[in-house]
Amino acid sequence: MEDRFRIPGTDVRFGLDAILGLFLPGVGDAATIFVGIPILISAIRRRHPWRVLLMMVVNLLLDSTLGSIPLIGDVFDLFWKAQRKNLTLLEHPDHLPHIWREAKGRMVGLVAVAVVLAIASLGGLWFSVRWLGGLMAGS
Repeated sequence: MEDRFRIPGTDVRFGLDAILGLFLPGVGDAATIFVGIPILISAIRRRHPWRVLLMMVVNLLLDSTLGSIPLIGDVFDLFWKAQRKNLTLLEHPDHLPHIWREAKGRMVGLVAVAVVLAIASLGGLWFSVRWLGGLMAGS
């Protein structure tokens, strides 16, 4: 779902989740939930600590919620990798502190990208409105 393909010349990997999200917004994110639920159920059956289960749920919710935002969600899907995190937690629940630190660092970067994209979008909208206003005033 997340690591099948690689962007040439980089270490960035993506999968069906990102492809579906790009062409059919929301479909890739719904598929992520369906793939993630059995991983979560396996962790429950293995009696993993509640903190691990909570992090797995947060991973799924963030991926499906933020991933469904057009364009920003596609960028988010490239870097969040909820399924990979949850599989790591399933096999190695003691990796929770490492995954939590990594998640915090990535979130800061993703928020920064989202803010830049939002500012650029608002700037483009402002210039478009001014340009259309100038056209209408001139006619």
